[in-house]
Amino acid sequence: MFFVRTHTSYIVNMDYIRVVRETETELQNGEHIPVSRKYRASVRAEHLKYMKWRTMQ
Repeated sequence: MFFVRTHTSYIVNMDYIRVVRETETELQNGEHIPVSRKYRASVRAEHLKYMKWRTMQ
């Protein structure tokens, strides 16, 4: 399992992310989790790395 911190109060399992937007992530169950400015770049980079890894499997 791979997790990413999106906000001081949130850690998200990347298996359940449907969409990463500038200020939020949308999960497969429809929930919207905030992405703070502090973590924005790292969330996008880690999610991209994760998606590349998943397609190689």
